Amino acid sequence: MLEEYPLVTCTIYTYRNLKYIYEALDSVFIQDYPNIELNIQDDGTEEFPYDDICDYIEQNKRKNILCYDVHTNTENLGTVKSCNIAIKNVHGKYMMDLSGDDVFFDNSVVSRVVSYFRKTNANVVVCRRLDCMESDLSPIGAMPEDCFRDDIMSLDTSQKQFMALALGRSHLVFCGACVYFDADFMKSRGGYDEHYKLAEDFTFFMEYLHDGGVASFAWDIISIRYRRGGISTGHSINTVLAEDVLTSYNQYILPDIEKFDFISRIRLRYLMNVLQLQNVNPDYNATLFHLKHFVPAGIGAFYKLKDKVRKTVYSIRM
Repeated sequence: MLEEYPLVTCTIYTYRNLKYIYEALDSVFIQDYPNIELNIQDDGTEEFPYDDICDYIEQNKRKNILCYDVHTNTENLGTVKSCNIAIKNVHGKYMMDLSGDDVFFDNSVVSRVVSYFRKTNANVVVCRRLDCMESDLSPIGAMPEDCFRDDIMSLDTSQKQFMALALGRSHLVFCGACVYFDADFMKSRGGYDEHYKLAEDFTFFMEYLHDGGVASFAWDIISIRYRRGGISTGHSINTVLAEDVLTSYNQYILPDIEKFDFISRIRLRYLMNVLQLQNVNPDYNATLFHLKHFVPAGIGAFYKLKDKVRKTVYSIRM
């Protein structure tokens, strides 16, 4: 069993929004993979229903769930520290995390991801997701979109991936909700960097790619049904999240910014200015700011228009 089906740890992360936790659990229970450790890591939800969740697991888990653990922090620590607590409790060969409001795409996801890990010997595997409406998981569309496949698959070096992420040209492929890890690799790093509080995925990739790591894109695997409306997907600005991202830019971009080409330097300084303003004044006048910085803002608008045209042309051809 261990050789053919190494233990996989599925950790479900929660904080306050427990509306869909049982759907997330069910999506783990139905997996056809026979060797799963199930953990729930809650970041200090008031009146967390520990007994109810344990009872639900006991009543509904299948033989594929070899063991489980439910843990809630005594106080809210933030995403990064909460993730690191969970990592210390991982006993599996591979880590497949799941947000408490998302679900695995189908019953074969764990099997397919493990197969990909074993085939590639990757440390970090990035899958796609199906964006869905929050209320009923009705599908919106696969992300990243099919028309960007060639762009993403051409990001085959750490430098290319780092540049795409830093410049906002990665087509949202580095989404932490569908990123999976070799557990030994992640533990050898000490988990996520606790200088940050919320942006565990972006800051991880900034460091990992900057230091020469390469993510492996499992383009053909849509691993989750992803509910719109999380902390990083809404229209409101989270100042803590903005501060995390700005700090990572200052650490991994600013010291080497002169190594970038002229257009990239303009764009990077603009993005850092936006993050700085969001951190200080989340209610800033975006229109006025863009007018004052019309050149880099225009570059961003050009890329958005270009992507929109590509999506339209692709949909017509299909």
